[in-house]
Amino acid sequence: MDKHSKSEIQSVIFDCNVWITDFFKKESGLRNKITHNEYQVILTSYMVVEILRVLKRLSARLSISYTELETRFWEICSLNYIKTDFKEPFTESLISEVRRIPEFRIIAKILDLEVKDVPYLVAAFQHTAILVSNDLRSLIDKRNLIEKNLGVKIRTTTEFLASSK
Repeated sequence: MDKHSKSEIQSVIFDCNVWITDFFKKESGLRNKITHNEYQVILTSYMVVEILRVLKRLSARLSISYTELETRFWEICSLNYIKTDFKEPFTESLISEVRRIPEFRIIAKILDLEVKDVPYLVAAFQHTAILVSNDLRSLIDKRNLIEKNLGVKIRTTTEFLASSK
């Protein structure tokens, strides 16, 4: 396939906050855009564990069945435009293990990011993906520096929805 072909599939990674606030909704503009354009959503083990952890907290706070939320999440994960990159087991300790990786800590320090954001940034770099986040005080605030030095494009949900392929 020609690198600049209109039908080229673009990879996209959604930060945990985007999964929870936008992509996970029953009626999602993001899911609609993904399914009607040629995008592939990348999902790593780390992302899954972080998303499930937040869903567990939300279910308790909102008195919604965690099993129902988890089932809905796995249904979304089975859609044909989701590409899984699962290299680690889904354990609660994965979050702290990944955040202790020295290289991730160095990247966070150099870019003045929270360590929790680095796995998303690294995955976006590895998959040549757009990173969609609404984390204004971290990823969005540093996106010009990140794009200049790493070539990773970071967009807010609103910007991603408004963009054409």
